[in-house]
Amino acid sequence: MRSSFLGPSRTGSIVYNTVNAIPGNELNITSYTYPKYKEELHVHHNLPGCREIDQEENIVECEAPTLEFDGIDNVSVGVTQGSSARNITLRVYYKSKYDGNDTLHALYGDQRYIFPKSDIVPCLCFEAWYSDIVNVADAVRNKCCPFTNHSEENVLRDSVFSVTIKDNMALYHLLAPCNLSAELSLCWKPGDHSACHEIPYTRKEILSQQIGSLKLEHPHPSLCLQVSVKGKVLHTSCLPESRQKRNEDTVLVLKHDLKNTSFCFVGQNKTITLKEATEQMRRGAEFLEQMIVGDIITEQCVRIFQFGENREFYACNVAKYIRSRWNWSRVLCLLAVACVLLVLLLKNENLIKWLKSMTAEKSPREIFNNRSVLILYSPDDEEYEELVRMFASSLKDLQLDVVLDQWHRIDMSKIGPLPWYHKQKSNVLEKNGLIILLFSEGARKRYIAYQAQGATQHKDPDPYQSFGAVLNCVQSDFCNQKAKGRYLVATLSPSCPDVVPEPFTSVPIYELPLCLEKLLKEIAGVNVKKLGRKQAKRLSNTIRERLSGKDKPKATGSVAVELQPLVQSPSKVS
Repeated sequence: MRSSFLGPSRTGSIVYNTVNAIPGNELNITSYTYPKYKEELHVHHNLPGCREIDQEENIVECEAPTLEFDGIDNVSVGVTQGSSARNITLRVYYKSKYDGNDTLHALYGDQRYIFPKSDIVPCLCFEAWYSDIVNVADAVRNKCCPFTNHSEENVLRDSVFSVTIKDNMALYHLLAPCNLSAELSLCWKPGDHSACHEIPYTRKEILSQQIGSLKLEHPHPSLCLQVSVKGKVLHTSCLPESRQKRNEDTVLVLKHDLKNTSFCFVGQNKTITLKEATEQMRRGAEFLEQMIVGDIITEQCVRIFQFGENREFYACNVAKYIRSRWNWSRVLCLLAVACVLLVLLLKNENLIKWLKSMTAEKSPREIFNNRSVLILYSPDDEEYEELVRMFASSLKDLQLDVVLDQWHRIDMSKIGPLPWYHKQKSNVLEKNGLIILLFSEGARKRYIAYQAQGATQHKDPDPYQSFGAVLNCVQSDFCNQKAKGRYLVATLSPSCPDVVPEPFTSVPIYELPLCLEKLLKEIAGVNVKKLGRKQAKRLSNTIRERLSGKDKPKATGSVAVELQPLVQSPSKVS
């Protein structure tokens, strides 16, 4: 810093090498010689913040960084003519943030800070200064609150309302990013699924960030606090649940004394006078008042809180007041009218026909609608194959389109088991049919052996003949969670929980013939309502009798002849 003496002529200069000063402040310098040969020299300087003017010549000028804002979807905050040689510290804060937190961000050169528009509130502010100033407190700062005219919608959305109970005091606290003025009122919520009805005379104005209190004589779980802004309810918070639960028969009774003591019932965001209540309850006013006074005296009504000197609120169970008295004459009149209407209806022939059609059993064709069913099983032995064939024939008698490999040996021999099963599976699923997968002890053992195959053994596409083709065809659907609604898993052997291996247990398992009724209802699908309980039982008994006529299948798991029948002549095909 260089200064010159002022006079008739320039006689010299003084250079100040080091001066302690705070950027942005004013500095007064007084210079004189010792002893004093001239008058004192006074120099006044305004010290700005610092920014770089010329990097090569190291020319620095002190000032605060200038912020700019732009954006469409989000707000972009940056520095006008930012320099890559100096970093900027950007502070994001709220003028009245309830938690007192703010965030600092570093901007390098032309880097910008992105702020979501969904978080913009009117009290959002930014502050920027150069980061290379050693003493941060000395840095000249640029403060800006550009959203003061922004909508308060985000403030309302981000506000939080909480209620706690301490020593019969309800402490409430409305937290919001900015200062918010709202209305607080009490409301009554008689049931868990009921609306909260505002209690008259309880509205008051509150401010966010301030803790308020309400004196309660008896905290009741049906008592709640509401916060509304511009007539719209923003928050509803009920008192913390206690051992006492909400009871829809419990209502709030207001006792107020203007000239004479009177009672009102609180509900539907209004109060009903005792006279109006007596008209709705079909009770006399004197009778109702006596009941309420008696319950208050005997403490069956609990005083919850008091507003002022003249208004007291009680929680009373008034179900006994509301019940209207039905006399015998009214009951007999209604019974006579019902009998007359019944006689007139029974004389209507169309009605009689309709009743008969509703009670008559539907035909199997109407119930099962010729639905396609593919039965897959393991041919353990001849007896088990005969049992499966009997089961398939019983379903076919119910007008179901049943597909069983035993009936299509010639077609299977032409194209092979694996392509045949894949073709039948596609046809059935395209027609919204079902695939019934029957498991036995032999099937379980074959599945275990199928899983234990080595990579070199997969060259044969049908390693276990027909059941190997079955597993190859359906296993992926169970592993990929695609079996529900498309497959039914059942057993024709005695009940054994381990006979069905994973992953085939992902769908319900039907033990036959014990669960035949449930199986028929599942096969009926959308027409299950047409299948009456008696009809389902009768059809199940018919199938059960046919199956019981055969010997029980042997659970040896031995492999019977499978592919040999594929080359038999058509005359030998059953």
